[in-house]
Amino acid sequence: MTSANTSSAPSRAMLHFICGKIGSGKSTLATRLAAAPHTILLNEDQWLSSLYPDSIKTITDYARCSGLLRTAITPHIQQLLAAGISVVLDFPANTLASRAWMKSLCNSTSAPHILHFLDLPDDICKARLHQRNISGTHPYQTSEAEFDAISSYFVAPTEAEGFSVQRYNADNAPDFPHVHRVVAIHHSEFPDPISFTKGTPLTVGAKYAGPEGWDNWFFCTLPTHSGGWVPSQIIDRKEDSPSEGRALEDYTAQELNVKIGEIVTVIKELNGWMWCKSMHSQQSGWVPAASLAAIM
Repeated sequence: MTSANTSSAPSRAMLHFICGKIGSGKSTLATRLAAAPHTILLNEDQWLSSLYPDSIKTITDYARCSGLLRTAITPHIQQLLAAGISVVLDFPANTLASRAWMKSLCNSTSAPHILHFLDLPDDICKARLHQRNISGTHPYQTSEAEFDAISSYFVAPTEAEGFSVQRYNADNAPDFPHVHRVVAIHHSEFPDPISFTKGTPLTVGAKYAGPEGWDNWFFCTLPTHSGGWVPSQIIDRKEDSPSEGRALEDYTAQELNVKIGEIVTVIKELNGWMWCKSMHSQQSGWVPAASLAAIM
């Protein structure tokens, strides 16, 4: 019912919720999230199957038993977070009512949170459900008719609910974003970052040679811009004239200003820097990798 990885304590506990229909991969994602250091996984299905064996036959039975469990487990979750232990709740966050309980958890603790929304189409969920039923690895067997009945209550999360939402779709569902916590403040010194589109001609200057070890960055200029640092991976340089190049993709040198404790999603990493999106401000930009620590 509870599993933990507590090899090293993080600087601040994190609360994870997961929203998605049956078969969307909630438990798989929850298990991966719980692999982070000093993290506890609480799985509703395991609790219910142990506490109420053979008692849940209908949606009404589930609602009653789940409600009792959530009331009983709330103080436990609050105590874990207060102790600095991150909590992954493998409880369906699929209705306004269920998320209201989760929102109350957020409001009763200072721990930051992420609502992971697995937004997959029904056909994919049903295919996964079919395979899960065949494998016999899940405590409950769910028919397609039951899937449709339960899914009729599903309500996708909205901004008005006030959650920090990370959305997944059919393209990225097997994986999950690399979520990091800021461990060192970063503030950009370049208020006018260089930006350009794929195919833009570039004048390629000096390679960065600072003490930080940020290799493969080149100072590039445009006729319309005094210049900025560009990763070598997106520069197509002419063999006979290395100072001339062309952009292989759209790019901006925009940096992201972050504070210690802030949570960011890492989209890409290049040469000692990470392109991130802040879960707080929803803004994106580059942050030095040394300023971040992975939390999942």
